[in-house]
Amino acid sequence: MHMTRPPGSEDLHYGNGGIAAHCRNGHRSVLLIFALLLSACAGERPVTATCPAATGEPPQPFDAALDAAVTARWQGPPDASRHPVAILVLSGGGTWGAYGAGFLNGWTQRPANTADRWPSRPTFDVVTGISTGAIMAPFALVGSVADPALQHAFRGVGGKDLYSGNGLLGLLGGHSLKKPDGIERRLVAALDDSTIAAIKTAYGEKRSAWVGAVNFDTGNFTEFNLSAIASALPNDQARAQMTNHIMAASALPGFFPPRFIDGCMYMDGGVRENVFVAPMRPAAIVAEPEQSRAAIYVIENSTNEVPSELTEYSVREIATRSYELIENQTQINSLRNIYQYAQEHGYGFYWTSADDVVFYTGDAGDHGAACEAPRTPAGQFDATFTTCLYDAALRKARDGATPWRTDRP
Repeated sequence: MHMTRPPGSEDLHYGNGGIAAHCRNGHRSVLLIFALLLSACAGERPVTATCPAATGEPPQPFDAALDAAVTARWQGPPDASRHPVAILVLSGGGTWGAYGAGFLNGWTQRPANTADRWPSRPTFDVVTGISTGAIMAPFALVGSVADPALQHAFRGVGGKDLYSGNGLLGLLGGHSLKKPDGIERRLVAALDDSTIAAIKTAYGEKRSAWVGAVNFDTGNFTEFNLSAIASALPNDQARAQMTNHIMAASALPGFFPPRFIDGCMYMDGGVRENVFVAPMRPAAIVAEPEQSRAAIYVIENSTNEVPSELTEYSVREIATRSYELIENQTQINSLRNIYQYAQEHGYGFYWTSADDVVFYTGDAGDHGAACEAPRTPAGQFDATFTTCLYDAALRKARDGATPWRTDRP
């Protein structure tokens, strides 16, 4: 975990702010605290927000998009150029997304070297993202040309760049503590016409970016195809729709307001999943048995470790620590599920996390250029931290002897 207390716990006592809430860690802790302390607050849904899917919704066609990508690479004339399908999976993590943004940039800059056992950055066929990963996903699909956009979005940003609001007073309206107006403003600007055109081109090549959100009316995890949205609409409409879906996939309950899509309430996909990828239908894959037909790259915008600490002897602290541990286990299980899937199908599996570029207060030893993990949830929204994390991840991917791991998480 990134911090010793879940996001929002300090804010509830001191009212200093809350975008700490956008951090992946402690989602359930935040929800528990709000359920206990703010259960009387209630708002009203928009008049038009009646969810027709509340009695059941059709399965999403995510696996079909993967089928199309694999088929495009592996079917055709025997002399056709073929390469493994490249799948990028981006986790949630709030401003810890600086890790993923920096890592992608460093991966782009990694010198080509035949002796290097690590893969060069490919053109991704499928990109999936949750929460902060959802914000990154369309730019990762576009490719290295979008590295500057990701740098601007994550390096050196602080809370004042991302949100506004009135602390707990924001909950009196019944739906959120903060307004992610800064995040949305930056996202709209980054999704300029050239970026949307590149996403449309990728869609024509059967390459796609997906974001995961939770339908709070049905309880279902839902994948949205951003590339299909971009391809089907004029640029202005595509920008508005893509932004709405990305903001839905990163709307942490209680801190940011939900988004309504087709009458249904959607919020942060991290409520159910930390990373996601759907199975590919074996019937769509044609390749020689000895060839690896796909490679899955997982960027975990966080650490996997839970710092040891003395838990205070109180209901609130015991409950928040418990849910912190549950959240961490969900993260590890998500990674292991993808690892197991890759093992079963013979796909390449690479993953990376921020564990080796940060240290926690009190850790022994020389930490070198590593970044000190925030002492409080709000600390992650410090420009110094996001700058350090971005730069450390860039160096790791560009220069590191072992930027990736291939073992079981």
